Amino acid sequence: MLGILFVVFVACYLPFFAVYVVKGTCGEPCRPYLPPRVLIALEWVAYSGSMLNPIIYHVFNPDFRRAFETLLRCGCCRPATAASRQRQAASFAAGRATSAAARRTAAAARGAGVPATGIYRQSAVDIPICRVDAV
Repeated sequence: MLGILFVVFVACYLPFFAVYVVKGTCGEPCRPYLPPRVLIALEWVAYSGSMLNPIIYHVFNPDFRRAFETLLRCGCCRPATAASRQRQAASFAAGRATSAAARRTAAAARGAGVPATGIYRQSAVDIPICRVDAV
């Protein structure tokens, strides 16, 4: 995989850098041979090399593929199970306990009291994993 990434990187960036080295060293005599359209096209070829990296990683690396697909799906394409709902609720409760402890610590540092309940109270069911609005 690294060999493929290296070849794609060289193929996309070598023309870009070669033309700019020639342009910088040759100067005015080479200007007619380097029209602006060529420079712009070579910049876009270099940009496309960066665009190809995630595609190459997706094709050749199963760990990256799983993580990438998880990010793209955002948890919306699979039905929620009771176990996943329990994990989500436990994760939310742990986060809420941590943030409540952080608020109490910050309030103690300020010398003010923090209510145990209030505007911070939410339930795990109200927080979706991913929101997709139908058009």
